[in-house]
Amino acid sequence: MGIMADLHQRAGDVFQQMETDIIFDIKMVATDKLNRKCGLGTDLLRRSVQLAQSLGYKAIKTEATGLYSRKAFERLGFIVVAEFLYAEYEVDGELIFEKIKNHRGTVFMLKRLSEVTVTRAVEI
Repeated sequence: MGIMADLHQRAGDVFQQMETDIIFDIKMVATDKLNRKCGLGTDLLRRSVQLAQSLGYKAIKTEATGLYSRKAFERLGFIVVAEFLYAEYEVDGELIFEKIKNHRGTVFMLKRLSEVTVTRAVEI
């Protein structure tokens, strides 16, 4: 929670930045190992963006806690507004996340929906 609080503080007033008083928030999308390589996670994110847009939201935010989720959001046009590096997180002089090597940190990301290009989802 401390990392998230710091990350939100670093992001600043995102409501003012996005010129809105309400922002769609994507909390978590997860898939099992079988579905990771077939694009299911990206498709779920794309559908979330489409849902937010159809509901009239002007912006979407998320916190990506790993490299893979960050890349998926970047492919959909989200931009990094703030970042908290895991190497910086220290409690009582101890670097708590120093063993994490494959992920840089947590990022706060935004997407202005007026920039979203909606593509039709293929039904299976």
